[in-house]
Amino acid sequence: MKNRQLSQNTIDRENNFTELWSLSFTNDYANQPTAIIGTNRNGQSVNASYVYDGHHRRVKQTVNGTTIYSVYEIQGQLLHRLNATTNTATDYIAIANTTVAEVERVGSNDTVRYPYFDHLGSAVKMGNASGGLINSEQAM
Repeated sequence: MKNRQLSQNTIDRENNFTELWSLSFTNDYANQPTAIIGTNRNGQSVNASYVYDGHHRRVKQTVNGTTIYSVYEIQGQLLHRLNATTNTATDYIAIANTTVAEVERVGSNDTVRYPYFDHLGSAVKMGNASGGLINSEQAM
C-alpha cells in the first residue's frame, strides 16, 4: 500500500491479494488463503497458516503460534473447535442449522454461552446462562 492506495502488483489474476500493507498472501487452488506472513497495518508481526478440508472449510489455523482445529458435520455446521495451544474446547449446539449454544471447556470448567442474532441471522451478542449480556458486536 502506497499513500493508502493499493499498488498494481498486489492482486493476482484471480483477484486475490498477494500483498497488502507489509503482508504477503499465499492462496490455494480454491482462492483461499493458506499463508499470511509479514507485518499488519498496526505494526504487529503476523505468521499465519491455514488448512482446508475437501469442502473448503477451514479445519486448522495457526496464527502467531496459536493452533485451532475445527470439526464440521457433513452439511457444514460447525460442531467443535479446539484451541490446541490453550487446550480450550468449544462445542457448538445447533438446531435447524442455527447455533443455539456454545459450551466452552477449559480444564474441567464449562461455560455456556447463547448467541443472539440480528434480522440477517448474524450473531451480534452473546449471553450467559443467567441471561446476562457477555459481549456485543456492531455490524458495519
